[in-house]
Amino acid sequence: MSDFRGIAAVTGALRNLLQTGIQNDVPGGLVVTTREPDRARQNNTGNQLNVFLYHVMMDGAWRNQEIPRQPTASDLHLPPLGLQLFYLLSAFEAETAALEAQDHQILGRAMNLLHDHPLLSPAEIDNALAGTGLQNQVERIRITYQPLSLDEISKLWTSCQTNYRLSVAYQVSVVLIDSTRPRRSALPVREPRLLVSTLRRPMIEEVQPASATTGAVLRLLGTALAHPRAHVRLGSVIVPAAVINDAELQVTIPPGVQAGVTSIQVIHRSELDTPASPHPAAGTTSNIAAFLLSPQITTALPVSVAAGAELTLAVTPPVGRDQRVTLLLDDLDLEIIPRPASDPPTSSTVRFAIPGTLPPKAYLARLLVDGAQSALVVDTNPASPTFRSYLGPIVTVT
Repeated sequence: MSDFRGIAAVTGALRNLLQTGIQNDVPGGLVVTTREPDRARQNNTGNQLNVFLYHVMMDGAWRNQEIPRQPTASDLHLPPLGLQLFYLLSAFEAETAALEAQDHQILGRAMNLLHDHPLLSPAEIDNALAGTGLQNQVERIRITYQPLSLDEISKLWTSCQTNYRLSVAYQVSVVLIDSTRPRRSALPVREPRLLVSTLRRPMIEEVQPASATTGAVLRLLGTALAHPRAHVRLGSVIVPAAVINDAELQVTIPPGVQAGVTSIQVIHRSELDTPASPHPAAGTTSNIAAFLLSPQITTALPVSVAAGAELTLAVTPPVGRDQRVTLLLDDLDLEIIPRPASDPPTSSTVRFAIPGTLPPKAYLARLLVDGAQSALVVDTNPASPTFRSYLGPIVTVT
């Protein structure tokens, strides 16, 4: 690739190509210049072809691309500056030209030459301006005709504040210029090691039970679950799993997992280095399944509360500030009272406002957190007159 002189090297190579390829085909000879259009004819009255660089644009395809070469594994290279160059070719005939429209012949021969010579060779670039390094870039520099509408070319000549001349435009790309920012190179690998993996991806097919509470044991059923370092991610918490066999893992739900619909995933961790330690990038993960982690009301119930007062309940796991919490008294929904912003992000207690119009009686209380509901107590005694009825928990409104 090139240093900052790459643009000048392309301009010089293009000028030399046209000068060498056309001068013997034009009666009276030809000079190729690279001036601005308003200065092109200064001190020159003969046949002339002017090559004017009128626009430079960054090449979108090369932005943030890797260096087009084979760096060592420890090198950190910076993306090059990729440029597209746009040139305007204008022909002038000698003031004493014997033939009419000789400028047309000059322009026609120039277009014919660039059509037959669409690539700049490394030698042409180096001969134009030696030592830039542009001749060594892997991507060849291509010359392409650039169509301009009558409106575009009129604006271009108007901006140059000179009379219009018959002109054509060409795009030359891509010019890659090296970044001047310092490069970094990592230390070499002291002792290369190879991690061999069987690539057996675990798969969760079923979670039992589908709804559980903190401290309960979950059974994960599936395939390829066994692993010496099997772990399970519950929400954002990762805990070791007990391997039963290749089709089953068991894990105890730890404190810290929030109530609600909770994702669950099996992780097979690999250990590297000496002594062996877990490596976060080495391992295999399963698909993601889900289960309901139900909240539990830990306040001793039954409890009494006056209509129009506040009811405070202890709950586990702690409730996050952004979780949706509802108290269900029979079929009545009561929203949680928002906590002050100064409170911790999670809280083991929640408060509810009991409406003053609520009829006094005993209500079955359920806590709903992000769609997961606390359990009700069912009478399982067949001899009881309330067999299979809900017994609690009870909140009595007075």
